[in-house]
Amino acid sequence: MDFKERISVNFTNLTKTDKKIYNCLLEHPDYLINHNVQDAAQLIETSPAALVRLAKKIGYKGLPDLKIGLEESSQKNQKEPKRQSKKIMSKVLNNYRDNIALLESQLDEGQLHRIAKKLASSDLIKVLGIGSSGLSAEQLVYSLLYQDKYTESITSKTKMYYLSRTLTKEHVLLFYTVTGNKDFEELFEAAKAVGCQVIIVTMVDSPYIRQYATELIVLPSNVMQLRNPSGNFYQLDNRSLFLILSEILAAYVNQNLK
Repeated sequence: MDFKERISVNFTNLTKTDKKIYNCLLEHPDYLINHNVQDAAQLIETSPAALVRLAKKIGYKGLPDLKIGLEESSQKNQKEPKRQSKKIMSKVLNNYRDNIALLESQLDEGQLHRIAKKLASSDLIKVLGIGSSGLSAEQLVYSLLYQDKYTESITSKTKMYYLSRTLTKEHVLLFYTVTGNKDFEELFEAAKAVGCQVIIVTMVDSPYIRQYATELIVLPSNVMQLRNPSGNFYQLDNRSLFLILSEILAAYVNQNLK
């Protein structure tokens, strides 16, 4: 996962200072690549500690790894063809076209059929997401409800706490989580203990997630940022691909309903 992807999947956790640093590094990657941490911090108008915090927050072990990631990302950007459109809507739509094409190339037909069969055959389906990922969970619930397939979305930590204490082997849990963080750890452990099916949809592949998943779908992240005239940027949301995947899964489930 490169520098921009790491920023993308962790964007909602970034502070104002983090975003300021990122914004500056996008414009001037050489500030960090070609300088020591003290000089880089001075050029960016931040502190060395803030640079280290950002590096660790987006999953690097430390500043040296951030430097390497930034340099690789900068070289990659120089090689990529530039689209000339100045229309904001064209930039957004082109980005989504690219991501949908990438999504199609990464999804596995056999896996989608397996997951659909599990969802179609179970009467104990819980679809889970925290924060805005909960919207994707609710989308899948609604899409299945239109087919008379009842499922339940769980979008609060309180409900997840109670669910972890009532799980059975017959449950099927489907998680939406951009970063695959440890918000679900208690529920993951409970699911592992009873041996129920755990389907995880994420944008970060990690050994931590893999140890709990009976089915794992890793989606591409949205790395596009739009800048306004003042230099600030707007990060396109990652969860659009979650919503698309929800519709894809619902279509596959439909083929397995009797």
